[in-house]
Amino acid sequence: MAHRTLARCPLCEMDLASSFSRPEDRESHVQSCLEEIDWEEDAVGRGDAPFLDQWLMDMGLGKYVEAFRREEMDVAALPYLTSEDLEKLGIVHPDVQKRLFDAVEELGLEELPGQAMETTKVQKDTREVIYVEEDIDGERKEQEKRNRITDFFQGHSSTEFTVAKAQGPPPAKSFANPEWISIPGTAFVVDGFGRKSDGIICRNWFLTHFHADHYGGLTKSFKRGKIHCTRTTASLCKMKLGISEEKLQVVELNQPFVVEGVQVTFLDANHCPGAAMILFQPPGARPVLHTGDFRYRPSMKDYPALNAVRGNCTLILDTTYCNPRYVFPSQEQACAEVLRAVKAEMFNGKTLILVGTYTIGKEMIFLELAKQLGEKVYVGVAKRRVLSCLDLSAEDAALLVSNDRMSNIHAVPMWNINFQRMKSILRYYRGRYNAIVAFRPTGWSAGKGARQTKTARRRSNRQQKDTMVIYEVPYSEHSSFTEMKEFVDWLNPDKIVPHVGNDGGDKLEAMLKLLRGKKGPSGHGFRDLMDMFQKAKAVNV
Repeated sequence: MAHRTLARCPLCEMDLASSFSRPEDRESHVQSCLEEIDWEEDAVGRGDAPFLDQWLMDMGLGKYVEAFRREEMDVAALPYLTSEDLEKLGIVHPDVQKRLFDAVEELGLEELPGQAMETTKVQKDTREVIYVEEDIDGERKEQEKRNRITDFFQGHSSTEFTVAKAQGPPPAKSFANPEWISIPGTAFVVDGFGRKSDGIICRNWFLTHFHADHYGGLTKSFKRGKIHCTRTTASLCKMKLGISEEKLQVVELNQPFVVEGVQVTFLDANHCPGAAMILFQPPGARPVLHTGDFRYRPSMKDYPALNAVRGNCTLILDTTYCNPRYVFPSQEQACAEVLRAVKAEMFNGKTLILVGTYTIGKEMIFLELAKQLGEKVYVGVAKRRVLSCLDLSAEDAALLVSNDRMSNIHAVPMWNINFQRMKSILRYYRGRYNAIVAFRPTGWSAGKGARQTKTARRRSNRQQKDTMVIYEVPYSEHSSFTEMKEFVDWLNPDKIVPHVGNDGGDKLEAMLKLLRGKKGPSGHGFRDLMDMFQKAKAVNV
């Protein structure tokens, strides 16, 4: 393929002709700028305050501006936000999430604000390379009528157990010393950096993993003691937050140690890289297992530390999906079906594959896909920095490439998985790719069928617009309800403290009844995902 001649970068305006002799080096520079671009700032004009920053501040959510920037969030992604996305950004409280969702709906952001033309150049005085685009309303509605594949799940309506909403105003609560952050029988705090903890005297703090809703509030100015975490989490704290090494205490998995007379053991949580469950065994008090965020798997029953506290512990539990409608496949099954989908869609040799990821998390999908296809996977500069902190095997590290033209499988920020951004990406790669198949892995897609209309359900998992396809894959790094229930039944804790959605009132009681109940959800609500991908293949024959 002949390289286009670029005299000047359309993003940073660098003189490429004098800086790079090879055309491929010039395009590599543009690709690097593409990864860093603030799209919503370009939409409203450089030099002005970014629209997204001002929008958050106008709602009184200015403290989340930095989190949105850090996660490469932009205006184009707002209509696609899920509760899981907001939790990763540190927005955990249900009332705040609802306020933000309502504000997005009011904005009507199917297109970027301030645009008056179908296509607007990023820089009007440079060559056509990268665009910010909007859809014409009529075209969008017409596209919604096009081919869709039915959802992953069926029969939810007959097996759904809805968690009751609290009536009247929510109970008053204080975040100064919540039950799921301060460990009973100790002076320890877990994932409590963002709380109003002035009244808490603590010298030893614990961080389960590097997601914003857990490290929120932690900054390089932290001076309140030692932070105990895994090696991967410590590396990310240093790189992303600027935490000095002397403030971090690296902990190895499955190696008990004693802090202030309390035995502590970190255990693999099967969540994102570096995530750990933490078992505290204070002398003369009941043991406490804090799961952080975790995805249960049967092999956890073989953990000696957990076997030692079965039937005699307090369980601080990740209840992200504490509702029987959330029944989804194993991570291995989800990866296998992504592979099937790719094979079904790759009838066109000029197809680009995009896999959405968070700052840390979802790596298993693109790594497994590359292995099974015998291909490499391109990761951008920001993601490569994160991956450098992980203990990747030599086999996995060899799969990664830094040149976007060496592979048609690209790992991208989750916010890129929307048709507006994908259309811009296609225009950038014009002549090389003419189609995109993108995957948005999230456990929330598994529960959509229970809260949407039949028509909306059909659209929720495979959406197509022109030559662009988006799959929402029920891949989760949290436990499904059935997995959560199996873990609780096996561990048989004396007390359960949900650390997600715990309102201290009716919702808490509803979750405890579900977790302690003897009857689980029907197993007939889950359907083999192959049906969906077979239909996708039939459509494309």
